[in-house]
Amino acid sequence: DALKQLSDVDKPKTAPADPGGINLSVTNGDQVSGEWTLFVDNGSGTKYKGKTAALANLAAGQHKIGVKGTIAGQDKQAEVVVVVTSGGLVESQVTL
Repeated sequence: DALKQLSDVDKPKTAPADPGGINLSVTNGDQVSGEWTLFVDNGSGTKYKGKTAALANLAAGQHKIGVKGTIAGQDKQAEVVVVVTSGGLVESQVTL
């Protein structure tokens, strides 16, 4: 009806948030025996070598980033919560 149409005009239109990304540095990632594993929001892990990982197309909001690896025969892990903004890119680092 006409009244509903008028009230809809007054409502602000919210556009969906653009995805963002994280550039993660594992400061001692090069000391890991083999590969280290990266987890986002407790999801399935992705294997990496070296010190960096780039995560793209993440929804805006808080994301728990976990990293696991083995250094000198000892299992290590680190976690950090990163806030991704709409369309933004976050630089973050962890040390195992």
